[in-house]
Formats: sequence, structure tokens, C-alpha cells
Amino acid sequence: MCWIGENKYRVAKDAIPVFKIGLSRKNIAFSYFYYFKYEVGKTYYEDIIRYPYDVLDKVIILEGLHSYSMDAKITQDNDYISVVFNNTSIELYSNHFTRELCKIECTIPKGAVYYQNEYGELVSDSLKIEKIENIIVNKNKIELIELQ
Repeated sequence: MCWIGENKYRVAKDAIPVFKIGLSRKNIAFSYFYYFKYEVGKTYYEDIIRYPYDVLDKVIILEGLHSYSMDAKITQDNDYISVVFNNTSIELYSNHFTRELCKIECTIPKGAVYYQNEYGELVSDSLKIEKIENIIVNKNKIELIELQ
């Protein structure tokens, strides 16, 4: 996935709570786009790979561990589940998978390198998985049910 934002990396002074949207099957969570398996309690590492050229003073990141600020909200938008930050929909996830979508709560560990853009999207070199909850839509209301 590509990520675009300010050309300024940060080092986490403390653990930073974030979340991802994924797919769940039989109480196992997978990343939405690449089906990478996530387990509660484990920390995952990936090098941040940048596009070799900046564009209009913005950096383009090609690889890394993507997540959203905890200030972002999960909402239903017609046939999609949306992640909304500052009243802007920043990502849509197909509602065809509604029964299989999950919220993966994580932390960017202290000392990790990360980037954050104005849309509440983050890319880091490590993430610790804290909790996984299924996203259930009932009559246009979203419920989160923790995986066991």
C-alpha cells in the first residue's frame, strides 16, 4: 500500500495506541489487503520502504506497518465500512465482508520509527497486537465483539 505524508519521521517516546482494519476467520485476524496473519500479544516488524523521490515535499512510503490514529472512527457508509478522521473518510472497506471485518487494536512500541499524516494514517516499523474485535453491523449500528 502507498502512504503519502510529511517528509518527517518520528521515534515513539512512549507506546502509541493505534488500530487496523482486517479480516477475521475462525478467531484469527488477517490484514485486509495482503492477508498477513496477526495474533494478540505478538509484535511484528517490517522495514519502512520509501519511494526514492519526494513529490511536492511529501514522502511516499511503499511498505511498512499501516495503522490509524485512535482518534479515527469506524462508521458505516452505505455498502462500506469507513474509517473517518476529522470528518474526512480516509478509507473504505467493502461491506460484502462485514461479517468477517475486524478491528485490530495495536500499539506502536516505544522506540519505533513512524510517520503520521494529516489524515490520521500512520506507518511504522513495528506494531504490537493488543486486541482483536469483530465488526458486526446490525441495522446500521456497528458493534465490536472481541475475538476469543
